[in-house]
Amino acid sequence: MANLLLNPGFETGDPPDNWSGVNVTPLRGTDAYSGTYSLRMTAIADSPYKRVRQSISNPSSYSGKVLTLSVRTKVPAGGANLRISIEDNVDRTEAIYPGGTDYTLLTVTRTITAVCTVLYANVLWVNSYIAIDAFADDAYLDIQAAPTVTTQAVTAISGTTATGNGNITDLGYPDPTQHGHCWNTAGTPTTADSKTENGAASATGAFVSAMPGLTPGSKYYVRAYATNSAGTSYGDEVTIDMLPRHHAVGAYKRQP
Repeated sequence: MANLLLNPGFETGDPPDNWSGVNVTPLRGTDAYSGTYSLRMTAIADSPYKRVRQSISNPSSYSGKVLTLSVRTKVPAGGANLRISIEDNVDRTEAIYPGGTDYTLLTVTRTITAVCTVLYANVLWVNSYIAIDAFADDAYLDIQAAPTVTTQAVTAISGTTATGNGNITDLGYPDPTQHGHCWNTAGTPTTADSKTENGAASATGAFVSAMPGLTPGSKYYVRAYATNSAGTSYGDEVTIDMLPRHHAVGAYKRQP
């Protein structure tokens, strides 16, 4: 997750596209909070819409994802309200800073639910005829989407072991840090129950898990799972019936 303000001239960002200003002149700030990357908006008073925004490329890829924009902002006391927002073709979600002398960290989160055709991160936005200077420092756009996983039938059931089968059909964003199978004898297993840990995943596809320590004669409920920073996703539940342990019977001699 890179700082949106890293790029000279604000021509590209992360994800890369372009910066634009509406009735403003975006400049490198001389009043940066961190002393490295700051955006200064020198606004003129001919329009209530003063905005500097990052246009996000390939917007359709963000459908179904959760986006969080965080920006450290500053606007002089007595100035107009300063806002940041995430805006798509349906609506926008914003956070408002009423103005003051110190930098304030603003955070706004929006879930992109519809098919996204336009996507902007409005890093500085003042809706007022007042001509002011405003500052943004350390602007980050965090993108999260839970992975998608399915559970297949358990195979190789033998004694006290079995093999779980699953498939990651969508990695989500960022990639899963853990995946595997979880199981219990009560139903709806979670990662708080017995589980395998197959590690991080960087590609979609099928995976298997060795499930040890099962009790003969017991019924188990099994689900595949995958976890990233957006949360843990589970596949549908499948069941297995472990074979009972066979007790040996005494040997006998055939009568003539």
